Amino acid sequence: MARRLVALRAAARIAARDARRAKGRTALVATMIGLPLLVGTAGGTLLNSGEPTPEQIVASRLGDVAQAEIGARWAGEVDQGVLGQYGPMGGGGDDSDPPSDVEHERAIAAILPADAELVRATADGGMATSEARSRPSHAEVLELPEDRLADLVTAPLTSGALPRSPGEFLVGQDTAETFSVEVGDALTIDLGLDEPLTGTVAGVLEAGAATDAALALTGTLPAVPDGTQSGRSERQVRWYVFGDSPVTAAHVEQLNAIGSPVLSRHVVLNPDTWHGGPDMGGTDAGVVAVVGAVAAIVLVEAILLIGPAFAVGAQRNQRQLAMIAAVGGDARTLRRVVLLGGVTIGLAASTLAVVLGLGVAVLAVWGVNLVWPLTFPALRIPWLVLPAVIALGTLIATAAAWLPARRAGRLDVVAALAGRRAEARPRRRVAIIGAVLAGAGVAVAIVGASASQPFLVVGGVVALEIGIVATAGAIVALVARLAPRLGLAGRFALRDASRQRSRTAPAVAAIIAALAGATAGAGFIASSEAHRDATYMAAGPEGTVIAGILPFESDAAVTADQLTALSSIVHATLPVEAVHTVAMASLIDPDDAASADEAAFFLTRWPGGDACPLDELSSPGTAELLEHADDPRCQQSAWSGTQTLVSRLSGAVLVDDGTLMTSLGFPGAEEAAAALAAGRVVVPSELAIHRDGTVHLDDERYVDGEEVRVVDTYELPATAADLGSNGMFDVFAMVFPPQVVEELGLHTEDVGLLASTSRMPTEGEETAAYDAAYELDTMAYVGVERGPGNESLAVWIVVAAALVVGLGATMMSIALAQTETRPDLATLAAVGASPGIRRRIAAAQAGVLTLIGGVIGAGTGLLLAAVIVTAMRHQWGRVDPLWQLVIPWPAVAAIGLGVPLVAMGAAWLFTRSRLPMVRRIAG
Repeated sequence: MARRLVALRAAARIAARDARRAKGRTALVATMIGLPLLVGTAGGTLLNSGEPTPEQIVASRLGDVAQAEIGARWAGEVDQGVLGQYGPMGGGGDDSDPPSDVEHERAIAAILPADAELVRATADGGMATSEARSRPSHAEVLELPEDRLADLVTAPLTSGALPRSPGEFLVGQDTAETFSVEVGDALTIDLGLDEPLTGTVAGVLEAGAATDAALALTGTLPAVPDGTQSGRSERQVRWYVFGDSPVTAAHVEQLNAIGSPVLSRHVVLNPDTWHGGPDMGGTDAGVVAVVGAVAAIVLVEAILLIGPAFAVGAQRNQRQLAMIAAVGGDARTLRRVVLLGGVTIGLAASTLAVVLGLGVAVLAVWGVNLVWPLTFPALRIPWLVLPAVIALGTLIATAAAWLPARRAGRLDVVAALAGRRAEARPRRRVAIIGAVLAGAGVAVAIVGASASQPFLVVGGVVALEIGIVATAGAIVALVARLAPRLGLAGRFALRDASRQRSRTAPAVAAIIAALAGATAGAGFIASSEAHRDATYMAAGPEGTVIAGILPFESDAAVTADQLTALSSIVHATLPVEAVHTVAMASLIDPDDAASADEAAFFLTRWPGGDACPLDELSSPGTAELLEHADDPRCQQSAWSGTQTLVSRLSGAVLVDDGTLMTSLGFPGAEEAAAALAAGRVVVPSELAIHRDGTVHLDDERYVDGEEVRVVDTYELPATAADLGSNGMFDVFAMVFPPQVVEELGLHTEDVGLLASTSRMPTEGEETAAYDAAYELDTMAYVGVERGPGNESLAVWIVVAAALVVGLGATMMSIALAQTETRPDLATLAAVGASPGIRRRIAAAQAGVLTLIGGVIGAGTGLLLAAVIVTAMRHQWGRVDPLWQLVIPWPAVAAIGLGVPLVAMGAAWLFTRSRLPMVRRIAG
């Protein structure tokens, strides 16, 4: 045992000395290991610090002396977390005869300790305005007894004082900023009663104080008549518990059983006593699969990117390792020297990264809180996680040094001492096993993604990465067969790469891993953006202005005077070219009392051969959904009668003579306008049109929620035009010309405005238009269609990262290659080679590595992207056909070809053209 410790100590000293001597390589490896850990440590600490501590939570909500806060009663039991969150999660129970607040308070008192004092607090809320802000926002009032208000408010005030009489508010900084109020200003809240509640701001709490409600004294809220519902929910009563005895977990469970969630000081500060509901919900398997796959890719890439650096060190230290072997060191000792180099650098880099990450987090918390107080409530360092972070960094470095260590154990001592380079002896079975492993990894990952099995996805991705790495040497040997067809530089680079595969294979594997990850990231980002665009419900072409009055408050139609006033506002505040009144048509008369409970819809009857097969199934399963997920008939069958503007007309369709279509500028505007002028119905897809050129529509009625069979069927001449479809949803599901409306005897009504613009309105202009519309009517709205968002730069950020990482991996290998090929370059100089040949050889060596790595990496990345997209497509236990693999070909080309070009250029530019003269040793 002592002998082993001595040998281990000696190997560690040699490894540490080598790390100190090769400062550049050590710094590079330490940076590659430490930088992600530094970012992770700082980011994790900041995220953790963004949440208040348990002590801060109880202080902000319970003050210094209250034992608990008991929430309003819910129907049935509640299932809560430690902090009283997540409210009712149990059964609803029978709440046909709920107890009064007084009766519920008695039930609470019977559960609590004998010395507990219950203090009642009443909360109510509604839409609030102030003199400086006429557009309403929701606000809540919580009234408390005067003798207990100071006990519950511990946060300091930035201005004013605590309320001294009913009608005064104590508000938080966020509320004050929302309504632009200061001490002495009035705040008006509509509680849904005859008169709104108006109070004066008496004080403002400092920023970050945990209070969303305006605090007031008992008597501020007006009385609510029996049977009246105020605001958007019934007025709620909650209770604060004071006294010396704590409210324990057992008390909380009993209070949950009678329907009230509880925030208990004792339970929050002693979470081990709580065995109730969870603090977090479940995580979807699809999300776990994606996160796990990405984490697996990152870990494998980190190991592969660091591996060539240790290979460089082992190759450059061959003579030193040979001397160790010559004086009695065995293969195990040689392996230990190289492996302990990884352990030493990994441990030092990880420890330093964690320390620096904590320093960055401390400075960030201090600086941010200095500008925005209490943005980070407290510096919370995850001490239990930090040792795991250090262990992870050390493990990555050790794993990266493992293969170079194994090669060092097989060192040819005589060749190394003589200065000769022993050629690699590739093992064919390694390549075969790698190819099989890669193929199996792809299959397992796809099956796991389709079945929402995250562990299969992660395992398949890791197997794919390892399999590709294992075949890197064989791929280099295969490409080397092209050497006779190339010039001097290319022939030299290919043969050198094939002969020194112990050096080349790790570099190629690192480049493959880096570029595969970058390509997968670019493909996933492009696919997610396409999914976002496909699910976005546009109101019209970008720049379109939409205006109207919501019909929720009244069953009356929008009046002509209201539309005229809205039109004036739109003209005055926005750069509009033309404003159009939009009419919609309905099968039933909304003003007919006899049909008040009736709803009618136009239901498209698809041609027999073009109907979606899923329409014939009452509850299609996963297999059927998968089979028809890409069928455009099934996607188009999701059409509905929903239109751009909100209307009180159920199942309404747009009415237009072609003017609106032309003005808004849809892609198929001219075709649609011509069809409407000719009296033809316009639909978004040819799939809806029968062979005779008509669209078949069923008049389907619903009365009291029960389906009534088809009342009538219409066959109308139709034309398909592009009305802003995104592949799944359409801006307008159907457009009728006025003559068809008249022929069918439909009921029409003007419901709002649509306007085209000369340019995209600014957000300030849109806000001004909305404010002016609100002054006209509180239910009025004005909006601008801005599309799903601009194209993300994230894809090109990924490309830039791939260029940097690929270039770094290539330069490490080129540095080693130039050291090893000095004798060959000296021979070339001796036989008359030009000085520029060294640059061309360096560029060719870079090209060999990066072209092989770029092509295979890009292809592998596309496979990984397909796996991740498949996992997203099957998340939440169902198939989402809008998740499709989108390949960003410019980005893929930039990754697969840009990295080789940049690497070759850098190698040519930074390589000295003067050929070295060294002593050539005979083999």
